[in-house]
Amino acid sequence: MTPETGRPAPTERGSVTALLAVVLGVAVVVATAALTGASARTASVRAQHAADAAAVGAAAALVGLAPGEPCGVAARLTAVAGADLATCETAAATVRTRAVVGAGPFSVGADAVAGPADDPSEHYVYGVPVGPRSSVPRSTRATNDIGGLVVQGRRAPSIKETRARHEEARDRREPREGEDDRAIPR
Repeated sequence: MTPETGRPAPTERGSVTALLAVVLGVAVVVATAALTGASARTASVRAQHAADAAAVGAAAALVGLAPGEPCGVAARLTAVAGADLATCETAAATVRTRAVVGAGPFSVGADAVAGPADDPSEHYVYGVPVGPRSSVPRSTRATNDIGGLVVQGRRAPSIKETRARHEEARDRREPREGEDDRAIPR
């Protein structure tokens, strides 16, 4: 600024325009990156949904629950989902598919497998496996003749017995500081 006129010096003119151009350029780059990321995520989700649908449909056809040849069913389902079926492999009652969305360097693929589990899953109760292949002997997890559960060779207490034990313990408890000594309400 020149002191006599109070106007900007000729070298400072247009600096706001240059700053505005830089800020707008950065905003365009950030918006483009965000839209590209959202587009890639959308394509990834579409590919995964198409692969899942193709695998389940082909597995259903493989075991006879749906009409048609398994990989043909998979190809139809991926086409309906807006994707291309890249691979379709069948083994026993299991189907493995790969679906691709897009083309060229921007294509996104996803894999899916459908069919029966290789090994029946074990169920756990308090960290102990139970089920058809459990390491816990049947005598330990069986019920006795009066309907009570047997836990490690001993009969587990019934709900009534447990309630009675808790009520006895509550009645024996000394009042805490600040509590009055009247009976604790039930």
